[in-house]
Amino acid sequence: MTLLNEGAFPESVDKDHVRKVLDDARSWGSESLRTDAQFLYAPPQIALACIRHYDEEIVRLFLEIKFPLGMGAEELGQRLLQTVEECEALIVERLEVVARRKGEEIEEIEAKLARCNEVLDSMGHSAKRKTSSPDGREAKKSKSD
Repeated sequence: MTLLNEGAFPESVDKDHVRKVLDDARSWGSESLRTDAQFLYAPPQIALACIRHYDEEIVRLFLEIKFPLGMGAEELGQRLLQTVEECEALIVERLEVVARRKGEEIEEIEAKLARCNEVLDSMGHSAKRKTSSPDGREAKKSKSD
């Protein structure tokens, strides 16, 4: 944000768009914590990967500012960009696996719940909320009871 506010980006860059991208990237960064990216990449690399996920041009402009042409740092900028691209790809891949597993686990739990309800129905019981706690103490009754 500092570079944006100080005018380091070209005037053609829409500040509102950049702010939205940064907000979206922050949310996606939180999701990335569900992956192993934080064990494989440094926090700034993950941050750039999250920004790149929403807008590659912003990252390219940032790297041009940090690694200007003619200063002998172009190779470093290219290596960092490659690392950021690899990090983004890893996060995307891992989040897809997490989402797929979550769906499979939900299906398994729903199937188990259905079987339990069938057993209870066959025994003439309906699934009611317990009024006692697991340790035998009486639970607080709701006002509707």
